[in-house]
Amino acid sequence: MPGRKIRYEEKTTISVRTEIRSDMNRMQAIPSHPTDETFEAWNEQMSRKYNPDHYHKSRNPLLRLIEGRRTRAIIRSLSIKPDDRVLDIGCGAGNMLSLIRAHRTGVDLSDTMLIRAKANLSESVTLRKMSADRLDFPDHSFDKIICSEVIEHVLHPRTVLQEISRVLTPDGLAAVSIPNEALIEKTKSILQHSGLSILMKNKGHTNLDDVENEWHLHRGSRPLFEEWNGGILRILRVIPVPFVWAPFRYVFLLRKTK
Repeated sequence: MPGRKIRYEEKTTISVRTEIRSDMNRMQAIPSHPTDETFEAWNEQMSRKYNPDHYHKSRNPLLRLIEGRRTRAIIRSLSIKPDDRVLDIGCGAGNMLSLIRAHRTGVDLSDTMLIRAKANLSESVTLRKMSADRLDFPDHSFDKIICSEVIEHVLHPRTVLQEISRVLTPDGLAAVSIPNEALIEKTKSILQHSGLSILMKNKGHTNLDDVENEWHLHRGSRPLFEEWNGGILRILRVIPVPFVWAPFRYVFLLRKTK
């Protein structure tokens, strides 16, 4: 099938096939733990395998509950206004940006994700290929920043937080979410060993059948995030998702330090 041109930012035009194929056998083998040199190729491989739509639009009621409450917690905590400049770092398929009405910019290092985002979003959203730890924006460029379920995938989480602080306006707000890996892994293990693995059933690749997540380079936890942050940003609030008694995710509402 011949390729077609998809433009997702003024400076970047790529040729892709009409359908994104996930046949991983066609891709060059990449080590499971990437280096700075292999990270982009490894991330692209993971992006082709895992589609965020399978989380955000899941038919699995438990997964849909968790992801829905995570999304709402982030958007509500940021109090986004129509004239706000909003940046979504690691925007994936654009699921979060599709729910926001503001001046929206999404960045992702994966061509595959940007193609998916382009299909899900209107022309008013700016999409750019960019690494989370090297944001090509001037200081104080955005009023609100989202970085949801991204930081555990990168090699240098602290550098990502430093970049968030740099491009955030002095009075701006950022929301960063991470998985609570210990609880997630424990829950998966219990369901598998109790014969209730059907509760983890979901369309496509979503790591629900595996106790550990191969796309995560770090085992996310609240203490680990606080260690990464180390005073870079001021933590205003921590929101357990979906519930205080079942924190499968944590959303951190952040502001620049004075």
